[in-house]
Amino acid sequence: MRPDARTALLVSLLAGAAGLASPRGAALALGALGLEAALAGVGPRALARRLLPLLSAFAVLLLLLPLAPGPVLDVTLRGLAVSAATVVLGAVASWSRIVAALQGLGLPRTAVAFLVILGRHAAGVGEEARHAHHALATRGGYDRPRNLGRSTAALLARVLDRALHRADQVAHALELRGFQGRVPGLPRWRPQAEELPHYALALALGAVAVFEAGPWSR
Repeated sequence: MRPDARTALLVSLLAGAAGLASPRGAALALGALGLEAALAGVGPRALARRLLPLLSAFAVLLLLLPLAPGPVLDVTLRGLAVSAATVVLGAVASWSRIVAALQGLGLPRTAVAFLVILGRHAAGVGEEARHAHHALATRGGYDRPRNLGRSTAALLARVLDRALHRADQVAHALELRGFQGRVPGLPRWRPQAEELPHYALALALGAVAVFEAGPWSR
C-alpha cells in the first residue's frame, strides 16, 4: 500500500538525516529506502529506472576510490543516501501531494511554485537522461574506466540543458493559466493501520539518525 504523502515525506526526511549522520547510517538508510519502496509496491525494475541517472552521476567518484578509499566511500554513501531519499519519495507518492504536504507545513508560495514547475518537467528530464545514458552506453562510453568521467560529464551537461529548456516552457504555461503559487491542500492527517510498517520504518530511521549523530557512536 502506498503511504500518505506526509508519511512518505517523514520517512524520506529521516532517511536523509540518517544518511548525513555517518557512512554506516547512510548504508542503513539505503536499505531502509529499498524496504520503503517495496512496502509501497514499487517494483525493483521501476525503482532501478529512477535510480539509473543518480547512479551515473555518482559513478565518477569511483575513479578516485583507489586514491582515498575512506573519504571517497564516505562522500559517495552519504550523497547516495540523501539523493535516493528524494528519488524514493517521488516513487511512492505523487509529486502534487508531496508539494501539498510541504505547503501544509508552511512552505512559501514561491517555493511551492518552484516545486510545481520542477515536478511538471521532471518526468521529461528523467526520460531524456535515460535516452542519453543509453546512447552513451551503446557507443562504449562506460566500457572502460578512463571513459567514465568524460561520459558522465556529457550526460550531466545534456540533462541540464534539456532541464533548463523544459523549465522555461512549463513556467510559461503555468503563468498563462493563472497559477498563483498554491495547490489544493490535503485532508486532515489521521493514522492508518495499513501504514504501521511505514511508521515503524520512520521510527527506526529516526533512531539511527540520533544514534549515529551522537558522541556514543564514535
